[in-house]
Amino acid sequence: QVSPTLSAFHYPGFSPFRLGMYVAVLFLLHSFWQKRNNKAGNLAILVSCLGIFWNFDTGVYLSIATFSSFLYLILFEEARSWGSKLRSSFFTALKFVGFALAIFVLI
Repeated sequence: QVSPTLSAFHYPGFSPFRLGMYVAVLFLLHSFWQKRNNKAGNLAILVSCLGIFWNFDTGVYLSIATFSSFLYLILFEEARSWGSKLRSSFFTALKFVGFALAIFVLI
């Protein structure tokens, strides 16, 4: 059996620290929704995509939740035509894939 301290340092993706990524993304999404700050939105996408490489199951759930938040904002909060909303949704999905691929290449 490994002590919790050694487990946290040697396997950080499997310790309680893995839940800290939710807090960062939640803060960034809140900042994005309040001020429509694109930098906060891009950072939220980046951190959620980083979560996939930190701990796979946590990262996947976090990425799906972040994408769903952006999709909700695009589809139900903005007053635009449906064609524009679908195009914006497609580009948001491409942004997620692009961030994930860029992180994969860098790692």
